[in-house]
Amino acid sequence: MNTFFLIIKKYFKMTDNILKNINSLQHLNTLQKIIYFLFIYNAEYSIQNKFIFLNNQMNNIFLTEEQKEEFINIFCKIQKTYFALSKFAYLYKYKTTKVVVDFDLCLNPIDINNKNSICLLQEKNKYYFRINDLINIIDTALSNSPMFFSEPLISKNPYNNIPFNKSTLYNIYFNITSKTFIVSELIHKFFLSNFDLNNFEKEYEYLIREYSIQKYIKNSDINTLYKSVLLMINTYNYNNYNYKIIIHTSFPKKILVDIMRPYLLLYYTYNYSLINSKKTDSKHWLFKKLNELYLFNPNFGRKIIKVQSYFSENENENKTYKNICSYNHAHICFYEESNTFLTSHLSDENSY
Repeated sequence: MNTFFLIIKKYFKMTDNILKNINSLQHLNTLQKIIYFLFIYNAEYSIQNKFIFLNNQMNNIFLTEEQKEEFINIFCKIQKTYFALSKFAYLYKYKTTKVVVDFDLCLNPIDINNKNSICLLQEKNKYYFRINDLINIIDTALSNSPMFFSEPLISKNPYNNIPFNKSTLYNIYFNITSKTFIVSELIHKFFLSNFDLNNFEKEYEYLIREYSIQKYIKNSDINTLYKSVLLMINTYNYNNYNYKIIIHTSFPKKILVDIMRPYLLLYYTYNYSLINSKKTDSKHWLFKKLNELYLFNPNFGRKIIKVQSYFSENENENKTYKNICSYNHAHICFYEESNTFLTSHLSDENSY
């Protein structure tokens, strides 16, 4: 029999012999019989059913206010006992369970007494984690978006590939909020969705797309982003008759991509964001920033060749010449400082 039912039996001083004979329940009053029939005789235990029964009795028109008050008092005492036993069982399991992982994902030892550490109990084993590692694990799973199509994944323990259950997810969330005071937006929205993956995907697809765009720009390899940079610049050149940015074919790819990452973020947001206002703003700022780059250095991306002569120690020999190649990569700072910080709260004008 379920622990909750055993507590009810103990509370009403019922024995197995009494329970076998319904007529033997005459020593119980009407309200106590209701509790017996609802929780033991008539239904299988589940958390959902338990609170459905509680709600039904609170709205039962055949019970007086005094009976309802007595009912909720009995229910609360039983619940309190149940929670105490559950906590005791958890503490016993926690103390007797062995630690199988006490290092982080970089194989550095974890001090479990540190405020940024957390211990998770799973499959009769204890695992130590750094909170930042757990944030990255869950964020990565939730923001999974192949080809920018949202397909959030189940959050799993990386050491055993077993999904975190719902109670563990709540435990992680409240540890993050209580110890760091800063929680990832994705994880917070997942919490608001009651950790329901399907509801989270339907409700926050736009947010998943924003995260996937940022992650793509940050983590993609140089060659992939280099092609995107050239495509972005071609788009800009096609829409500008006077200003054209020309990138030499041998211009160093890494230098170009590092300079263009913030521009690419605007470019991908403009093309793939699900937020219409953000798409419009990104398009405007992309062309504005590329215009500023061109005006700052019209020769950006060009190859520069200088001929340098060398003199031999032997005066009778002819001069030798060597071509010295370099590339023009002088550029304006993308993140310009605002000079309206102290007055920005006084104006609602569009900053275009």
